[in-house]
Amino acid sequence: MGASTLLKTIFLGQLLKNTWQIIKNTWKNLIKIILLTLLAIILTIIFFSLSWGAILSWQIINLSYLFYLRILLNILNFIVLFIIATLAQILVIQQLLLPEQKLKDAIKLAKKYFMPFLCLSIILNLLVVLFTLPIYVGFFLIILKSYILSAVSIVLGIALILFLAVYLIFSPFLLIDRNLSCFEAFKKSLNLAEGNFVNIFIKIFILVLMIVLLNLISIYLLAITYLGIILSAIIIILMIILSFSYLTAIYQNFKKLKNV
Repeated sequence: MGASTLLKTIFLGQLLKNTWQIIKNTWKNLIKIILLTLLAIILTIIFFSLSWGAILSWQIINLSYLFYLRILLNILNFIVLFIIATLAQILVIQQLLLPEQKLKDAIKLAKKYFMPFLCLSIILNLLVVLFTLPIYVGFFLIILKSYILSAVSIVLGIALILFLAVYLIFSPFLLIDRNLSCFEAFKKSLNLAEGNFVNIFIKIFILVLMIVLLNLISIYLLAITYLGIILSAIIIILMIILSFSYLTAIYQNFKKLKNV
């Protein structure tokens, strides 16, 4: 990649312009997806809460098994919420990649991507947990006053997280855009990001700064009585739309650059 091409890909003005265009073309359906997801999450939480309340009030389970039943219900609740989140991400990415597609058509197609995307989501979440472990170990070593080992552990954890953020960032988009399997999407993402670590890192870092700023605004808005909750919720929805749209713009930029 030549210097002029590198400067062109790093140039953020065009990236932000592309992000705005994506938002303008998709924001209505994205809001529908977010609201449907929120409704599904609320209904799921209410269902499991009512189920637990009914079990306690009707005393249909022996007291010695209540603890294990509570754990089981929490696990089931987590699984259902994870599935809802997976479906929501599929619908959002579909909408961003194909803005002309109607939402009802996207919902029908979602089942085609569900299993590979679920596999991808599980692996990514496991990698996040695994890669952040050295950071926690590093802070624990600080307590034990093993400062050198602590520094090495924290640096290792940060390096692993950066690798995950930069080199696998395109995998969800590739999976849906190219109808790939979970592992094919990881491989393609590695190829797409190869040789562009600094470029992608700068763009992700700027996204993180924007999200932090919006998050701070949403927290301050909560101080406004009654209206603050609504305004804060709007900011959070904006954060979700901005994040996915910005990442889609980056993906499309590199897809065009590398002719993938």
